[in-house]
Amino acid sequence: MAKIALIDLVINYPPHGGASIDVLQIGSRLAEEHEVRLFIPSFKSRAFNRCRIAPGFPLQVCREEFTPWSFNWQEAPRRFRKAIDSFQPDVVFLTDGWYLKPYLALALKEYPLVLRLYAHELLCTKGKGYFHRWGRVCQRDHLRDSLLSAAGCKLCTLWWIIRHHNRVFAQEFILSLAVLPRFREVVIRALRQADQVVVYNHAIKEKIEEFNPRVWVVPSGVDTELFAPAPEHYSEEEVGLLMVGGADDPYKGFPVLKNACHKLIRRGYRINLMVTSRRRFPEDFIRPLGWLPPSQLAEIYRKADICVVPSLWPEPQGIVAVEAMASGKPLVASDIGGLKEVVRDGVSGLLFTPGDPEGLAGKLAKLIEEPELRRKLGEQGREEAVAKYRWDVIYHTYYRKIFSDL
Repeated sequence: MAKIALIDLVINYPPHGGASIDVLQIGSRLAEEHEVRLFIPSFKSRAFNRCRIAPGFPLQVCREEFTPWSFNWQEAPRRFRKAIDSFQPDVVFLTDGWYLKPYLALALKEYPLVLRLYAHELLCTKGKGYFHRWGRVCQRDHLRDSLLSAAGCKLCTLWWIIRHHNRVFAQEFILSLAVLPRFREVVIRALRQADQVVVYNHAIKEKIEEFNPRVWVVPSGVDTELFAPAPEHYSEEEVGLLMVGGADDPYKGFPVLKNACHKLIRRGYRINLMVTSRRRFPEDFIRPLGWLPPSQLAEIYRKADICVVPSLWPEPQGIVAVEAMASGKPLVASDIGGLKEVVRDGVSGLLFTPGDPEGLAGKLAKLIEEPELRRKLGEQGREEAVAKYRWDVIYHTYYRKIFSDL
């Protein structure tokens, strides 16, 4: 039995998204075989809506108290290092965080370190690492480009922060000195120092291997008992489409889906579109669902006929795609990022060119017109989810090996 210090700078419980669910599922399984302690920052400011842990959390939690101003590139690593030293772990597992994450990695250099990149958060400084600007996937690389070119990444990030009025990102971006050229050297040193790096698709692995060859491509999982198929209920009158996750996020591609739906309606198809959004829409075929916890979300999947993931940015994996597959639903997804590794075109779903409403409408029309294809893709997607993405499979296939190698 090893002592594992699990550090997460943004986790919430109940979980608000796939990253927190991932940490919870893997951390719980590690705790069955090891002594695991979760270290998190705690903020008194209401502006920082993160690291709020409700009763019932299955891991022992150690909170480090910060104000928004003390959570900076000097103080945060020092305090976490002191807390970790008091625990004396055999290994540190540094999971989610934003701009301060590489500083913590460097502060803990005496410990064996597993560094996880849930998205592109160290490879792109914009938001959560969107790698998307001016309506297309960004080709800049702030870790390799010239200083002049990399400066454009800082301007892009600042513009994103201003446009979205994101005070939380702004404060950490400034207090981590991510606005300065030296930040990329901090990131590169952190990547090189890690004993193992966990990423979610091969494109991210290729960006990192130059700095650290010890990279594992590990998919995120799904609860295949919660997300499970329901009896077929296809209606000949109307087809139910479902988009889960970030309909209000411009990088998730909702306008592309809405445009495709208008095209289908003009061609005579009867559809209704369910989206996880609190907005009201003028279109009577759109049904906003608001934010839903996983238990309610699983039921919504079962009510849908076709699930759609129209992302514009290179999703690290696309958890909603795996949830749809586990639910036995036919899936149409963007041919981009981790989605094209999860969704096998013609086997577990159909892929379309990102940002192409005409192409998306064509794929949806094909599924609407061919109920047998819908059934076949749903069944095959379910089989793949059970075989490859169950949490126990993820843990035993990857994480046991990762931590046994340290």
